[in-house]
Amino acid sequence: MEKSATEETVLLERLQMLENAIVPTTAEATVDMWAKAVQERNGALQYALLTENAKLGSKRSFESFHWVTGASSPWVENYTITSLPANEEQPQEQRFQVEFELVTSTGKTGKDQAFVGVVKQGQKWLIQSFGPVSEKAVGIWNTPESINEQSIKNNFEDMKKVESNL
Repeated sequence: MEKSATEETVLLERLQMLENAIVPTTAEATVDMWAKAVQERNGALQYALLTENAKLGSKRSFESFHWVTGASSPWVENYTITSLPANEEQPQEQRFQVEFELVTSTGKTGKDQAFVGVVKQGQKWLIQSFGPVSEKAVGIWNTPESINEQSIKNNFEDMKKVESNL
């Protein structure tokens, strides 16, 4: 049964109201909520925290994976957020680095790191950009087709080497 245009409009309005209600009013809280959404593999929440421009480039990917991000293994056990030096010329913008600790059923597999740029729009802080700190990043915040599987393998091999030397 198809939904009428009115039902669809009502659902879109409700979704927009929910998205507006959850966006934090501090830069730190926005990045923390994004990192928590990565940990929970919740692409819908990650998407809700993006600026309109950032949403343009990611909607199709989120939709194609039913709003699920990351991988079933490894997964994010913990994360740490570090504030990066502010640009005095752009006080409405801030940058952060998020370090994710990755684990599998056999133990720790390494870390993944992302840069996150946020911007103040009205009273809310939204994510305008995010991406890997280096080419070695796994990209655990991405949808499954964009995760760097070779980096997962390399991280796992590096962890095994460290553990065997202890």
